[in-house]
Amino acid sequence: SGGSSSGGSSSSGSSSSSSSSSSTTEPEKTEEKVDVKTEADKIEKAEEGAKVEVKIEGTVVPKDYIESAKESKATVVVDYGAYAWEISDVTEAKAVDLSINTDAKHLVNQNELKDLKGDSSNVIDIKHNGKLGFKGTLKYNVKKENAGKFVNLYFYNPTTKKLELKGSTKIDKKGFVHL
Repeated sequence: SGGSSSGGSSSSGSSSSSSSSSSTTEPEKTEEKVDVKTEADKIEKAEEGAKVEVKIEGTVVPKDYIESAKESKATVVVDYGAYAWEISDVTEAKAVDLSINTDAKHLVNQNELKDLKGDSSNVIDIKHNGKLGFKGTLKYNVKKENAGKFVNLYFYNPTTKKLELKGSTKIDKKGFVHL
């Protein structure tokens, strides 16, 4: 599992880990209409630092949600089904597509992946490209049996065609990693 967890560039990432992860990438489809104004109001009324779960239609997080998080300083939690994003520390409000593709090994120089240490590696490509304008934390399940192991997060720099280590994080008791 991998991706970008900072407000920086976020085109694709890779990680090595002592784990294997699910390849499910499609967000759960919801048939209900989402009232963006109601969801944005919920964020705006939240206390500073509170986590507010919101619904979206499709894969794009509306600008109104990001703007409301900027004003309230609350953390917005968007559940895509197989993974979730936490949005905080907003500096720029814009609509953003945070859907991911976990079948993205073709985007990375394969020689770079061979040099990674660990039981497995997975390449995740985030739909959005460029600066996020906020701190984005990806909550991704890498299976409960991997709890206590570590995941190393790498950013694949498309200019240098090299993997750059961005950090390491421990897999929680439920098998989730926060990147």
